[in-house]
Amino acid sequence: MKISLLTIGTRGDVQPFIALGLGLQETGYQVEIVTHAIFESWIRSYGFNFAVIEGDPQEFIASEEGKKILESGKNPLEFVRLFAESISPFVDSLMTDIWRVCQSTDIIIAHSILFWTYDLAKKLDIPYCLASFTPLTATFDYPVALANKSLGSLFNYLSYPVASFVLWQIFRNPVNQYLKTNLGLSPRSIWRSPLIEIKQNSSILYAYSSSVLPRGKNWSDNIYITGYWFLESKQDWTIPQDLIDFLNNGSPPVYVGFGSMSDRDPLATMEIVLAALAKTNQRGIIATGWGGIDDLNLPSSVFKIDSIPHDWLFPQCAAVVHHGGAGTTAAGMKAGVPSIIVPFFSDQPFWGYRIFDLGVGTEPILRSQLTVNKLTAAINQAIQDGQMQTSAQRVGNQIRSEDGVKKAVTIISSVVNRWITRQDRI
Repeated sequence: MKISLLTIGTRGDVQPFIALGLGLQETGYQVEIVTHAIFESWIRSYGFNFAVIEGDPQEFIASEEGKKILESGKNPLEFVRLFAESISPFVDSLMTDIWRVCQSTDIIIAHSILFWTYDLAKKLDIPYCLASFTPLTATFDYPVALANKSLGSLFNYLSYPVASFVLWQIFRNPVNQYLKTNLGLSPRSIWRSPLIEIKQNSSILYAYSSSVLPRGKNWSDNIYITGYWFLESKQDWTIPQDLIDFLNNGSPPVYVGFGSMSDRDPLATMEIVLAALAKTNQRGIIATGWGGIDDLNLPSSVFKIDSIPHDWLFPQCAAVVHHGGAGTTAAGMKAGVPSIIVPFFSDQPFWGYRIFDLGVGTEPILRSQLTVNKLTAAINQAIQDGQMQTSAQRVGNQIRSEDGVKKAVTIISSVVNRWITRQDRI
């Protein structure tokens, strides 16, 4: 049986699907991952079939348009407006690509940002699951991720239908045009988001830990919190000897990396980071993906890396400074070390405040508000706060005890079995 995993976005949006795909592959399913061309060699290295859809997220993030989205910071309305302007022109080609590759598949599992592909599965009469790294189902306990932090129980709950409505308006016109023109389907109304039907008729898999975001009391049985989908480091990965030497020759360092985020002034950001490390007398390991490092002479107390598996490095660090992407946030918590989140946009402020509320990290510092003094204070707190370190270790122990991929595969298998039973009855 063939399963197509659909995802778009940065590396952090693709990596969990590779982890899920490995679990499905081990269970006997044929797995195809459908995403951007820049990830093809990485995906094929795990033995998956690959199908391409339009877009280059790295190129987009580095563009002027992408930088404006990254700078939207804690303003969710501005983020939504800019996001809508950037993605709407590509919806038709994305739908065309996905429709083409899914003709021969038996089940679709889609990233939550691709919720509008639900009607393709309905047209093909195949099962559909939605995978999300943030909650989409209303609860009084915490708000939708774009709200950043708690709004109080009532407005927490109301934030979900509002976000669902707004998200549907971003995609509604191009999606309806495609469905009508190419598939002969009636257009969906302004009020009839596919998310409403998905929440009623399909399984939703939340790929995070219930120790981080507990299950809503009113959620239906088709909503699952699986635990994180971690991709373990490949066995053939070689640890650079100079990195081993650096780690062995001093105190645990502070990791600093902002993933795929592009910085309008990376040199200034790097100077802030280096100054804060110097003021706190901490050693540092700095990932270079966001730029700004090659033009500086680094002190011997700071080590530069291009990329490194987080599951190997983070447990050896005193704290981790990062952008607050869902995957990096999960890796920091799994390692059991405090996080200092410097969010740029989207759900990153939400994760920053979540780890702060859990007591496993400092209060987030928006990238637009990052200063030497603020980062210095955050590093000192992460290094010196014994209660924070204890909480980080406790949450890390809980997350490490979970097998999110295994649970997700079990759920998907039950979806497949129910569908097979239904087909046999027809």
